[in-house]
Amino acid sequence: MIPGRFLRINQLIQIKVSSGEYSETYNSRIEDIRDDALIVAMPLFNRRLVPLRPGSLVQVSVAARDAVYSFDAQVVSRTLKPVPLVELRVSSAAERSQRREHVRVPAKLPVYYRNLSDPMAHKKLMDPAETVDISGGGLLAVFSASSRTPIPGDDSDLELELYLPGRDLPVRLGGRAIRVWKEGDTEFGSLYKMAISFTRVEERDYEDIIRYIVERQRELRLKGVL
Repeated sequence: MIPGRFLRINQLIQIKVSSGEYSETYNSRIEDIRDDALIVAMPLFNRRLVPLRPGSLVQVSVAARDAVYSFDAQVVSRTLKPVPLVELRVSSAAERSQRREHVRVPAKLPVYYRNLSDPMAHKKLMDPAETVDISGGGLLAVFSASSRTPIPGDDSDLELELYLPGRDLPVRLGGRAIRVWKEGDTEFGSLYKMAISFTRVEERDYEDIIRYIVERQRELRLKGVL
């Protein structure tokens, strides 16, 4: 039976192929859920369809808020029309892995923050920053500030707008400044770094962040960085 408690249609998943010519981990999406099978989008790699062979054994992973759930499956069939799909038959119970640590990747992304500890915060524009790295649970940002700019203190609550590639609208998040420190001085002002933990994120936004992280990991591996 499908472990349906944490699965839903249109949910992003990862499919890991451990052997053979298509050995790799791919992003996919659940298109339909049946009693003992998942109908998923045929994965892409370098903009080409990955023709998973019927009979192949794969591992499916789903990222939830509190854990990652993984289970084994077998490729039953595949079809190209009207859309490329793969049918997977679940062959094991789901295993739960606690998310003690999130994978963190280096990335320079525009992010804007509002320091809610500032009583005048909602009368001001959000302050610009740039990410240094990002994970599913938070990010490290760098920003410059003049002597007139209130600097968020440790444990300050924040509103965030994060801009991901390929997405028209920003991801709107709640966050908390875990640690803020001065990195140095520039001709434009002092340079600060701020470690931020996400405290509020919508499920679909969370999935977009995870998808970006996976794609960024693949990009860095191809460059030989990871």
